[in-house]
Amino acid sequence: MTFYIDVIFIENIIMNYIIILTAGMICKSDIKQIRIFISSILGALYAVMLYLLKSPIYTNQMTKLLLSIVMVYIAFSAPNIKAMLKQLLIFYLTSFCFGGTAYYLLYCVNPNLIKSVNGIFIGTYPIKIAILGGILGFFVINISFKIIKNRLTKKDMLYDIEIFYKEKKLNIKVILDTGNLLTEPITNTPVLIVEENKVNKIIPKDILESLEKMLHGNTLDEIDEDLKKRCSIIPFSSIGKSNGIMLGFRPDYIKIHMQSKEEIRKKVLIGIYQNKITKNGVYSGLMGLNLLDNECESKLDTCLNGKERY
Repeated sequence: MTFYIDVIFIENIIMNYIIILTAGMICKSDIKQIRIFISSILGALYAVMLYLLKSPIYTNQMTKLLLSIVMVYIAFSAPNIKAMLKQLLIFYLTSFCFGGTAYYLLYCVNPNLIKSVNGIFIGTYPIKIAILGGILGFFVINISFKIIKNRLTKKDMLYDIEIFYKEKKLNIKVILDTGNLLTEPITNTPVLIVEENKVNKIIPKDILESLEKMLHGNTLDEIDEDLKKRCSIIPFSSIGKSNGIMLGFRPDYIKIHMQSKEEIRKKVLIGIYQNKITKNGVYSGLMGLNLLDNECESKLDTCLNGKERY
């Protein structure tokens, strides 16, 4: 069986290019064709050297890892280590998928035409298989990632929550906001953000308006002492508002309804949001991951030393 170096070189450029391009699309990296092409050529040169030479330095796993890092960096120029590791991981996952697809196609065409030289599988139809394997692998890995991503839809992120306060109960639907880790700074209590028009159902609107005067430094002589003790002023930052403050109050407890169980949280603040969270009204609250953490209450108890401070 005769093999041509130029064919092996072109085959590897094609496969490397498709793999790196796909990895960049999945990572949503800044894709520049010239950088991907240069990275593909580097990988192809290594494949040729690996085919021609039997030196241990080329077959060493550390050498292959370093080559992968250099190829990924050339292609995407990651701004930091975290982004680099993410790109490298996706690069390897994509490589495994494409390699398996290409090998399967080679095997289906004619397994007798497959030969391993210094760890590289080659055949008499490398370019055709490289292109077809790359196209098929591209669709397989993109569909796979879409399926995984779609498993975490908005529907899966919606939770039914009951808020209990002085024999009153408020039922609302909230969405899990993975970027929301808002806490009250003194006690580190997690904050559940709820629209004001929903909170009106357990705290009358006129009392809420009086409570909001706290944000402007006014006194609250006409408000129930117990409610005043439950109130906090919560600083927050968001897009377009770097130094905001929000009124919050401590309910008796909340109940989070999950698929197979219910979780009760006593250490929680309700942050009162004065506007609409969503226009379509599908949900009226935002819940951070810290409210799903079973350790958050035990940490807070330790912080308070058995005393509640609000």
